[in-house]
Amino acid sequence: EDAPLLEAISARARSLLGHGGGGSGASSDGNDAEAADGFEAQGLANMAWAFATLRVADGPLLEALSSSARRRIAYFDGQNISNMAWSFAKVSFADIRRFFTQS
Repeated sequence: EDAPLLEAISARARSLLGHGGGGSGASSDGNDAEAADGFEAQGLANMAWAFATLRVADGPLLEALSSSARRRIAYFDGQNISNMAWSFAKVSFADIRRFFTQS
């Protein structure tokens, strides 16, 4: 029933994560490295949580979220890490272990 809308939202999120831009710009503390693709740690964790809550198991989107999160893992607090882990587990993301390893 909502599949076309969820597919469109997921595709747009993949686009934003894959091509940069579309987020909040520089981070609130001025650390541009954290928000290099426009998303800060909390934004990435919130996006992962939202898609998992809707049970959107879009492999390419989850891979893009994981990749973007790994690049800024130093900026994640305990809540951000917890939300990402829960989100990946909720949708049975096969590469969850890779999120927690160095690339």
